[in-house]
Amino acid sequence: MTGGRNGYGAKLANIFSKEFVIETCDGQRQRRYRQVFRANMTQKDAPAIRACKASENWTCVTFCPDLAKFGAAGRGVPRTHDSNLACFSS
Repeated sequence: MTGGRNGYGAKLANIFSKEFVIETCDGQRQRRYRQVFRANMTQKDAPAIRACKASENWTCVTFCPDLAKFGAAGRGVPRTHDSNLACFSS
C-alpha cells in the first residue's frame, strides 16, 4: 500500500466525513497520537498524545462518510460492489 499524492486523499476524506479519526503510533519515539474531527472538519478535539511500546509502528484512519454530501442521505447503508471490496484484499 502506498500513500497519496500531495495530501489530498486524507484531507478530502476528512472534509466529506461526519467523523474522521487519525491515529498513529511511532515506536521509535514511543508516542501514540490520536485526533478526532467531526462535522466535515469544522470541529476537532485536541490531539491526545500518549506513550506506546517501542515495537508499535502503525497508522489507522477511520471515517464515517457524510452521505448527504453525495446526495445519498436517507437511502440507508449503501451496498458495496464486490469489485470495490477486491481493492482492499491482498
